[in-house]
Amino acid sequence: MRRTSGQDEPLRPFPQVLFNPDSRSANLLIPGLVAVLLLNGLMMMRAETALAKDAAPASPAWVSLRRGAIVSLALWFIITALGVAIVNLS
Repeated sequence: MRRTSGQDEPLRPFPQVLFNPDSRSANLLIPGLVAVLLLNGLMMMRAETALAKDAAPASPAWVSLRRGAIVSLALWFIITALGVAIVNLS
């Protein structure tokens, strides 16, 4: 920080956007949903690994795998719908 004429200037913060400088929501929303989809895939892989060790019908891994499959289906639907909407609205 430079001093001018011996007076202290207040520090003024300003935002600096390095990604998505135009602030388009499509450039932020779609990659975020893809990241959530990848994390969901990781959760499903862990459930499948647990089921490989114990595939009993009462295993709690079945609940986790079912929940992951439903979330995955919903995320794919949302990403597809948003992709179509973004192309048609822009």
